[in-house]
Amino acid sequence: MSSDLDDLRALVADIVSREPESLWDTLGEVGLTTIGIPEEHGGAGGGLAELATVAGALAEHGVNVPLIDFNTGRWAARDAAAGEVTVGRAGPAGATVLAAWARSASRLVLLVDGQERAGLIDLGAPGVTVTTGAGPLGEHLDRVTVPDAGTAEPVSGPSATEILTRLGILRSAALAGATRGAYRLTRKYLREREQFGKPLVRIPSVATAMAAMRVEVIQAETALERALESETADAAAVARVLTGQAASTVARAAHQLHGAMGITREYPLHRLTRYLWAWRDADAAEVDWASRLADRVIEGGEEFMWAELTATV
Repeated sequence: MSSDLDDLRALVADIVSREPESLWDTLGEVGLTTIGIPEEHGGAGGGLAELATVAGALAEHGVNVPLIDFNTGRWAARDAAAGEVTVGRAGPAGATVLAAWARSASRLVLLVDGQERAGLIDLGAPGVTVTTGAGPLGEHLDRVTVPDAGTAEPVSGPSATEILTRLGILRSAALAGATRGAYRLTRKYLREREQFGKPLVRIPSVATAMAAMRVEVIQAETALERALESETADAAAVARVLTGQAASTVARAAHQLHGAMGITREYPLHRLTRYLWAWRDADAAEVDWASRLADRVIEGGEEFMWAELTATV
């Protein structure tokens, strides 16, 4: 399996390098946009590990495409052949929904806080409006106004918890990929730049900072691996908390070590770190995932914490 996933990463890297202008179309042509969706539902087959590998590889190269949102939407709707489907969350009233890439979708899988069954909304239906917008870091984040969320067609497949778990694991894959990309770019920069006649990486304080970044990357990747093994809500929460923590630490250290170079438009670091900051709170805020874990520990007690929770770290 590891060899197959390595081949998949290499394929994504090759497509990114050769097809920057038509990347999304090319990914679709080779079946990567519907990977992880069963063939009987119009997908390309494969499992969540393959999809997470593609998401992580794209993020590692600083690419932001609607793979996670559209793939999860199609998976939840059990229909990968009838147009793009995105996912959005709303409060209990459900009147206004923030949904990534809704401008390019035809349907919306709606997750309403407190409800275990998701709904499916036709974005072209009367009264439904999509207002294009952007998040604080420029990411595609649109506002969908739904007259009555209660009229949404119930999603008969996965529950809201299962959908959010899948999103949590895939966002963790993207965060792990982007932290890996930021670390790799920083290491290359510090090896090539010299000060006082030697590479910057030879300076003890710089080497220590690089080591700390590497620890965060490894911890994020380990948590992701555990989440992919179990595909449980608890493991997804652990992965989201740890990859979010890694995102903050690695982004900060990468910019400190790059100095002014890291924020120039031509240099790719800012693309990686902007996505790291944005994806930490995508779908559900990092603090919400942490609160979920705290609630589970209170509910399950010490035995749960040691036998279940820490086993995923």
